Amino acid sequence: MTNGTRTRDVQDHNLALYQLSYGHHAKSDLWFYRIVGACQQKRPVGKISRINQAIRAARDDILRNEYLWNAIAAAADIANEGIWMAGAGITRWKLTHGDILDKPADVLVCSANVYLNLSGGVGGALLLRYGDAMQRELHRWLAERNRRFISPGMVVATSPCGAPYRAVLHAVAVDAFYQSSPALIRSAVLTAMEMSANLSAKRVALAALATGYGRMSMKQFAEGIAPLIGSPHLPIDDVTICVRTAADAEELANALKCDWPNDGVVTLVKEAK
Repeated sequence: MTNGTRTRDVQDHNLALYQLSYGHHAKSDLWFYRIVGACQQKRPVGKISRINQAIRAARDDILRNEYLWNAIAAAADIANEGIWMAGAGITRWKLTHGDILDKPADVLVCSANVYLNLSGGVGGALLLRYGDAMQRELHRWLAERNRRFISPGMVVATSPCGAPYRAVLHAVAVDAFYQSSPALIRSAVLTAMEMSANLSAKRVALAALATGYGRMSMKQFAEGIAPLIGSPHLPIDDVTICVRTAADAEELANALKCDWPNDGVVTLVKEAK
């Protein structure tokens, strides 16, 4: 990207379609035709919508196949070019550090454990700042469903309970033993982005899931979210990843191959292929 302009020729477009079709999945799957058809759409907004629908339908297959995920991300990046050149918005990803509760957002995405206990990290900070109403809502969510815990990868929405958001999304990117992986982080973040979009959020504040009690490194977190950066998550305009310290931010920026600036905020841009 140079001065806000993307450049990509027909060969790149054909390459992405080739990657999608070259024997890495069963062509009988309906979502295969939906994705390829979406990439061939001439109207950018319609193209983005159809790619999003197809990716959601193919979610489990995509997450199991890293090669396929990268090919679809490349195709979505091409579609992003259409929206960029048309002057409409795309989802921008930013990285900063500090107290995430002080970052303006429509939706907050924070880490949760499988028991939905606000026992530490951003959840614990919410409990201290806004009281136990959110904790009681989470426990009520479990009780109403006759559950003691939820599965890794799930995301539960609560009301803001006094916090300045439309909703708080509690993303479970760890298992009961606080084990995680880049694939699990990616799954939880993708679900949170879908839920944020359904809430018509324009700005999302995202914590570095599973890097606290989950013991994932910033490099592993970067591996999880990297395929999502540059892909459309309309109508979300901005996703701000907030980590605790400048050192954490610099480590994450380096893992994502970005220079960490002096002003403490970096816009993450997917590298041109």
